[in-house]
Amino acid sequence: MMKKTKILMLAFSMILASNLFAQSAVTGKSILEPESSRFKNHEQDTDFDLIPDCDYRQKILNDRVIKNNVPFVGEQLYKVKKNGDFDIKEAAKIFTSVSEMKGMQYYSTTRKKYAELYKTAGFVKSPEEPEFVSDYRLSDCDGKTFYALLDDKSFGKNIYRLDYCQNENTLFVRLSNADSMGIGPVKAVQPYNMVMNILFVDEGDELEIYLGTDVNMKKVPGMKKQISDSLVSRMDAIYKWFLEKF
Repeated sequence: MMKKTKILMLAFSMILASNLFAQSAVTGKSILEPESSRFKNHEQDTDFDLIPDCDYRQKILNDRVIKNNVPFVGEQLYKVKKNGDFDIKEAAKIFTSVSEMKGMQYYSTTRKKYAELYKTAGFVKSPEEPEFVSDYRLSDCDGKTFYALLDDKSFGKNIYRLDYCQNENTLFVRLSNADSMGIGPVKAVQPYNMVMNILFVDEGDELEIYLGTDVNMKKVPGMKKQISDSLVSRMDAIYKWFLEKF
């Protein structure tokens, strides 16, 4: 049984990798091809298997979303050649410039085409005071916590909390929903029940990029697949957006 499960997961990973490669080709944009890539999207096996060996690996494992309803886990891991003298400080500047996510593209699995992901994006004062503030654009964001408003094509307007950890060769961004989210009027994911962990590990000539999404959602007919597919597309979109900035 275990062997069969592993074979099914491997087959799914290969299909997903092929789909993401095809989606990249559709945009016609010139972005760096990864040296290697691995994917996981499996609703029953909720372990995180692809986290790189770094200082924040255990922190991610210790701070998992509790699964008491419908679970979802998705992971993407890439290795790309570094661009010139790019370093972790540059990665920190990119991920503390949330307003630049406005207009970024994603592949809609429902519409089978690329579309604008965020109509509005920017940091706000707090969940209680959702007034936009300027990008922080910090080269060192270790220990910082900020809030951002993203007006998503599928999920609508939501406030997200961003927690940052950074050292000399690693940037860790933990993005979580500060309010309920879902598709249309159905809010299937309660506050802080969706976490996206984003890691950048500088390995000299290469940069290791990891995205891991951890979700507990309500059991709503027809909602599980739609939200799961949307979250996989968003991980892919954030990865491609970063490469364009990188």
